[in-house]
Amino acid sequence: MANEELLAHIERVRTELVAAKNISPEDRDLVGILMTDIVAHLTEEESDEQARGNLSDRLRKQVTNLEVDHPKLAGAFERMINMLASLGI
Repeated sequence: MANEELLAHIERVRTELVAAKNISPEDRDLVGILMTDIVAHLTEEESDEQARGNLSDRLRKQVTNLEVDHPKLAGAFERMINMLASLGI
């Protein structure tokens, strides 16, 4: 159930990303890559701890980058980080 919730949240973030105004192409690409990585982690049966840590670090860095110009998107990522943490990812 938690994975389904997270996947639904990822879809909402994708929708927000498409609707986001004034987001740089680089940030848009980075967000897309991070979301692809999250889905990959959710669908893998095993994921090593280093990969999970790298993903978490990259997500937190992106939230920091988005907070000023795109607070709604940053908030969505913060919720996603919390969901991932509750899943042990």
